[in-house]
Amino acid sequence: IKEKNRKRTTTTQLYFDRTRIRIPFGRYLVAMMRSMVITALLIIFLLPLKPQAQEHIQILNEQQDHYSIGHQLTLYEDTSAAMSIDNIVNASTIFSPSQSAMTNFGFTDSAIWARFQLRNDSPRYEWWLEVGHSRLENLTLYQLTPQGWQEQNSGTTKLSDEQPLNIRSNLLPIVIAPGESLTFYLRVQSRTALSLAVSLWRPSAFTTFIELYSFLNGANFAMMMSLTLYSLLTWLLLRKALYL
Repeated sequence: IKEKNRKRTTTTQLYFDRTRIRIPFGRYLVAMMRSMVITALLIIFLLPLKPQAQEHIQILNEQQDHYSIGHQLTLYEDTSAAMSIDNIVNASTIFSPSQSAMTNFGFTDSAIWARFQLRNDSPRYEWWLEVGHSRLENLTLYQLTPQGWQEQNSGTTKLSDEQPLNIRSNLLPIVIAPGESLTFYLRVQSRTALSLAVSLWRPSAFTTFIELYSFLNGANFAMMMSLTLYSLLTWLLLRKALYL
């Protein structure tokens, strides 16, 4: 009878065989659950103690004329499009880091806020901020001064004489003293496709870029007009529809 009971217990009991050590399956399952609970508790208690990653500060120097800072922005989407700068700087407003040099939001009724930090290690005071494409309707740049928030507005909804820089509607001046570090907030809202490719320019470098860009556009237009005139004259002489 004892041998029968021994056989019965050995056939009904489950074992976990690991590294040739026979461990009862129930005991192994309890140990695994206990370790999972301990790990979860450690994660819950240690996560709040993890320091938050600091935002990247763009350093401006004398050697570089142009900076692409789209990938260094932190972004917030205001779906109500009604938040003010005082609401945005509140600690409860959570900004997310930009994932690319140009963030596309498509067609949206939301207002997009961007935050970035600059440190000026150059002797220059003024830099120009280029935001997205030239068809954006409303751009507002906020800079904290001893008198409060300084606000600059631009975009296609503003007349050229109302814009801070009438060279382009998507251009805003930034004044930052040598050795100074500042945080800026940018608000963008537009009924056109909204994309944020933000760049910083030295004014002289941007002027040179615009002159070269205009020259290349003019040369391209002149070439097209020359080819059109050539085709028209050839058609007048040969009267063949192939040249129209």
